[in-house]
Amino acid sequence: MNIESLVCPNCGAGLPDNIHQGKLFKCNNCASTLVWPERQPALAIRFGTYLCPACGTDNEQSRNYCRYSGTLLTKKCPKCNMDYYVGDVFCPNGHNYEIESQEYKEQEHRKWELEQREGGKMNSILKEFTTNITADREMIKFSQGRNVVFSFPIKDINQTIFMAFIDGKVSAGLEAPPHDPDVKVTMDADTLDGIFTGRVNATKAATSGKMTFSGNTGKAMTFIHIQSILSRLYSEVRQKIGDPGDLSKPVT
Repeated sequence: MNIESLVCPNCGAGLPDNIHQGKLFKCNNCASTLVWPERQPALAIRFGTYLCPACGTDNEQSRNYCRYSGTLLTKKCPKCNMDYYVGDVFCPNGHNYEIESQEYKEQEHRKWELEQREGGKMNSILKEFTTNITADREMIKFSQGRNVVFSFPIKDINQTIFMAFIDGKVSAGLEAPPHDPDVKVTMDADTLDGIFTGRVNATKAATSGKMTFSGNTGKAMTFIHIQSILSRLYSEVRQKIGDPGDLSKPVT
């Protein structure tokens, strides 16, 4: 049977020329839901049941698969997780399958990008970087007679570095500091990477708002004394582990 000979079984109107076997569509005249079954020569019409796109069999709405061909009759709404008929545009809660599916895919991709950052090279760099801080001789020397705790929230990768310099003892890591930080230095991963590799000027980052300080102003100034040491340690680890990639691309 060719497409020119097909008419709507409900109203007798001619059908659009872009229909395909096995695909549900609507009559342009009466809006009936129709299917040109893959395994049958005639059109089938849906009367409030789950019409199989493969064979045209009417199925009870309680079925997920066709009782004759085994074809899947339902799809899952990615927003509310409800199963509903494959031929319906909206789920019972009013969500559009195609739109919600695309939004869901985009959300999953953004989540994947964030996970890649958190679990990828940047995270490995930060772990080894903080470990090396605690054993570095220059850092230990700097800590003599000092009592200051820094916190570095890296806002776009959900990480926080802490560094504590207390009476000759140095501690650092990606966990909570031993007590409330005296100084909080907030920036994104790209700014941190740029400052410690020399790609970004720290003063310009501070004046532009890419890096912000809060807490004890006097103790915040001590960051200047250790910036070159931190840059050396960070660059050594970065060279060992490798380039973390484009950190400037936002994950929203």
